[in-house]
Amino acid sequence: MSRAVKIITILFLFNSYIIASETTLKLNSLVNNILKSKEENAKIASKASENKVLSQMIAKDIVLLIAKVDKKYYFKELLDSTKKFNDNLKYIKNSNLSSESKKDYKDLELTWKEFTQNIKNIYKDGKINSKSYEYILNNNEKLLRLSHKLMLSIQSQVNLNLYDSKIREHTINFADREKMLTQKMFKEKFLIFIKKDEKRNRVRLRGSYILFKNTLNALLNGDKKRGIVRISNKKVRAVIEEMNKEWIETRKYYKKYNITPKDMFSLIKKERVLYKKANDVVDILNKTTELY
Repeated sequence: MSRAVKIITILFLFNSYIIASETTLKLNSLVNNILKSKEENAKIASKASENKVLSQMIAKDIVLLIAKVDKKYYFKELLDSTKKFNDNLKYIKNSNLSSESKKDYKDLELTWKEFTQNIKNIYKDGKINSKSYEYILNNNEKLLRLSHKLMLSIQSQVNLNLYDSKIREHTINFADREKMLTQKMFKEKFLIFIKKDEKRNRVRLRGSYILFKNTLNALLNGDKKRGIVRISNKKVRAVIEEMNKEWIETRKYYKKYNITPKDMFSLIKKERVLYKKANDVVDILNKTTELY
């Protein structure tokens, strides 16, 4: 091989190495950007998911305040929940949203503006504003649906279609649902207790109860139909088991057709604990990468 041919061969190999290195760097950069975007979208989606919970917590707080149950505690929770919902919306608004997510955001924002106005007007001249009360009762589930729709559209913005990633995301969504249902079930049971729109709330409570029970069973044992794999991580399972223990003690109040004032007083305390346990499950799922 002549010296010229050797030089050309060396240059060719060197250029090939440079091109390959640049391609690898570009691919790595692309993957990192996708992962970063997915991580940010997950954070944004979690804000929308938290608002699902808050929509029901706000309604629950209003119902208990009007019934004059622990007014100081539930008024503070109402103010905190309203602020959190508003802060989450601001965070989402300042994020990089797709055209679909922007539309879903605007729909939610429009309902929320009217919702907050009614929260502000719930007490007027020391009296309950019945119109604001009825608005909140009639529209809190609309707020829930719109928050859920926004969460789904945000989650769909970046999808790597990785099996483990999708399953984990789905599992966290299920755990978030449990948090929301602790608030929704209690709201419905209390409305039944005070005989407010009793027939409709009995139907709603039955649906919420079944959904909570099935979702918890899926988190504990897996559920192929619902796309949930049984969690084998011992630390995560221990936290889910704690929620299950609290649920076993709480569900008797939801199963009773009618409950006494004493039962309701017990359920008020149980609701707080069950919510905390559900929140613990969401926290550990978000912090743990190895679930299976």
